Amino acid sequence: MTAPNRHKKHDRLTYGAATAAEVECDFATGPLDRVAVEMDKRWGVDRLVELQTPEVARKYGARMAELNAAIAANDPAQTAATVAILIANLRRMDQLAIDAGHKPLAPDVWTFDVDGFRFGLLREGGDWPAAQSAMPGLTLFTPREVANALSAYRGIVADAKAAFPGAQITAVRKRTELEESLDDELPY
Repeated sequence: MTAPNRHKKHDRLTYGAATAAEVECDFATGPLDRVAVEMDKRWGVDRLVELQTPEVARKYGARMAELNAAIAANDPAQTAATVAILIANLRRMDQLAIDAGHKPLAPDVWTFDVDGFRFGLLREGGDWPAAQSAMPGLTLFTPREVANALSAYRGIVADAKAAFPGAQITAVRKRTELEESLDDELPY
């Protein structure tokens, strides 16, 4: 679930200028954070709201807006009251999703072991909480992260693929001192 749009300092407990009301608002949201993480693990990040009818999703969004307003106004009592309602909403949406026949998330993860480095590639980025719970200790990557990493090597990878159609990258090595000094992308 999307966390409230809090404008909190890095850590209000150690940030000396935080008011008592600001600290109370932060702590009042803790139980909601816990339930939101639980729902993200079960359904995928932000997926539970997507499984609802437009009206249920709208009402949940309206309550989130109320929470953001209470936090912005530094109103601990309203923050706590709205958090309690949102927790009940999350539990109700969980039941509505189950009643509608939706199944909790079974993350789609491809696992690899390359030279002793074991990792998983998620099909969808929002699956990471469930995948992390199901496969503790496994380093997880999203398709976007893989694309960003490949983008860093885009010139040499694209050139190699163009020069050798159907070729596969089987290893990546560090450039030698000579290659570094020549600043040549393709080692000859």
